[in-house]
Amino acid sequence: MSKSDYFEQAMLDLIFLGIAIDGIAEDDQTPASLELALHTADPGEAGNQLTSEAPNIARLTMTRVGGTWTRSGSVVSNTALVTFPQNTGAAVTVTHWSAGIVGTDNMNYYGALDSPMIIDTNVAATFPASALTIEEQ
Repeated sequence: MSKSDYFEQAMLDLIFLGIAIDGIAEDDQTPASLELALHTADPGEAGNQLTSEAPNIARLTMTRVGGTWTRSGSVVSNTALVTFPQNTGAAVTVTHWSAGIVGTDNMNYYGALDSPMIIDTNVAATFPASALTIEEQ
């Protein structure tokens, strides 16, 4: 079983852009923000935002509206520079990122970074526009 292209795109619009899906999520009672986390390994489909979460790098809360994200086809990406809080501990290598529900450890989507990134002590991980992408499949 698979989702149609329409529904893949509608799900990305709902989760990242806060756009309701007619007949399914019409009232749009969902949170206005997403919580992003960095991971030192693939959290996997059965994982959550705690799975391999990078130590000493706080999660980042990002709005779902106002041009923070954009969707093209079945791919969503950040539209501007994303800067996480500074690493407060030892250097850490991050390989993945995830988006979840604010105030929980639930993970909606996750993806691999283009290449591993070493985040040194007192350094903030930054990602340019279009660096954080998720493809709905």
